[in-house]
Amino acid sequence: VTVTIGSAEIVWPDSPAGLVKLAARAARAGIRNAELWSKIAERARTAGPHMEASDLVLLHRSFARVKYRDVAALNELSAFVIKYIPDLSAQGLVSMMQSYKALDMPKANTLDLMIHQLCFYSHEWE
Repeated sequence: VTVTIGSAEIVWPDSPAGLVKLAARAARAGIRNAELWSKIAERARTAGPHMEASDLVLLHRSFARVKYRDVAALNELSAFVIKYIPDLSAQGLVSMMQSYKALDMPKANTLDLMIHQLCFYSHEWE
C-alpha cells in the first residue's frame, strides 16, 4: 500500500516489524510530520497484538524521539507492553521507562510493573 503524505509517497510495510522499522527510520531522520505519525500510530494500534517485545520498545522510543503523543494509541499499546514486561531485558525496560517519561504517560501501574521487573536484574549490577 502506497500512501502520499505531503509530497512524499510512502510504501507501508505489511508486517508489524516493518512498521516499527519505518517509525524508527522516520524518528532517526527527525521527520515530525503529524500526518505520518498519525498513520503510524493508527497502524500500530492494529498491529499491536502481533508485535514482539523488542518492536514495542523501538516503537515507543520512536514516538518519544519525535515527541508524538497519541494518547489513545499509546494506551492501547500499553496492554501489549504489560504482556511482554517479563520478556524485556534491563535495557529494554529502562528504554520503555524513558519513553513513558518523555511522552508523559500517566500509566503508573505499567511503570510500577516495569520497575518491579527491573529489580529482578539487580544481581547483574554487582
